[in-house]
Parts: sequence; structure tokens; C-alpha cells
Amino acid sequence: MEPDEINYFKGILIPGKTYRIYGFTCVPTENWQQTLQNNISLSFTTATGFDVIEDEGFPKHYFDFISYNQLPARVIDPFDKTKKPQPVLTGCYISSTKSDKIGNPNKNRSVFRKIEIQNLNRNSVELTLWGNLAESFNKEAIDAMEKPVIIAVSSCRVSRFRNNLQLSATPATYYYIDPDIPELQQYKAE
Repeated sequence: MEPDEINYFKGILIPGKTYRIYGFTCVPTENWQQTLQNNISLSFTTATGFDVIEDEGFPKHYFDFISYNQLPARVIDPFDKTKKPQPVLTGCYISSTKSDKIGNPNKNRSVFRKIEIQNLNRNSVELTLWGNLAESFNKEAIDAMEKPVIIAVSSCRVSRFRNNLQLSATPATYYYIDPDIPELQQYKAE
């Protein structure tokens, strides 16, 4: 999707609203876009229509969580064309760095932030947020919240660096702080 198209849809699609969508096409999902088990994605254009409808029983969030021990099977091998859904992970927010910059200032430069997430077994994994997600992550407010703070992260790329698993944000990544989900109470209790 081009930047102009992204800006077009930002004004139309409001998180938390429910829509009837028409005028879209179905396309095979690219490996880097695979967020759920389905192999088809909806493709929108400026001709796609969105009618706001009554929210009757739709959950605010739907996550298909995977456990930490399933992450190795989700490592993306650039030579393997097998489609692997990108994981949705939940855990305790432990810490994060301040946003920083990487790259050549005369060419391409990116903003990033690293976040440590820990499961109930105290296994940690590092998540790297990029660009706007890294800049908009409100570290000070999240650090000030009552502990434990739960974070759910969707659509990450799993990789290995020095034999450690790492998560990296993709264009489809989003994070949710203390989301209203059944797993939240289990984390808070433990």
C-alpha cells in the first residue's frame, strides 16, 4: 500500500468501530503479512466502501496467541517459501529503551526502540519497534503504571540473532497495553 493510500484509510477506518466492507478483492497473503492462519487477505482501494454498522457482540480484540516455546517454529527463513503466520504474543512488559536512531543520516535513517517482554515462566524475548510505533510508545507512562503491565503484540517477525530469538515489528504490528482479554487476569494474578 502506498503512503497516500495509508493516509486515505486513516481518516475512514477508526479502531474500535465495526464496518460492513464492500468493493474489495481477495489476494494471497504474503509471508511477511501472515498474521492469522488464513492464507487470504482483503485488498482495499479508494473504491472500497465502508459502512459503519452496529457493534453487536463483536469482541474489541481477537488474538490467536502462541506460547514462547512455539516461537522457534515461526523464525522466517528467506529461502523457505512456506507461509508462517506471524505470532501474536502476550507477556509482562519488563522494560524498554528510549527511542534511538540507526542508519546513515545522509541516506536512510530509522527510529527504533527495544522492549523486553516476559512470560509467566520468566522467559524473556526482545521486541524491536520501528518508526512511528517506536516514537509513539509512551515509555514514561507505561513505566509509571501499576505492575505488572501486560503487553500483547501482534504481527511480529521472528528471527534469531546470536542464537537468541528476537521479535521485530512489521508494517502490520500493533501493541496493546493491558488489553481487555481473559489472559489479562491470569497475568495479573501471577
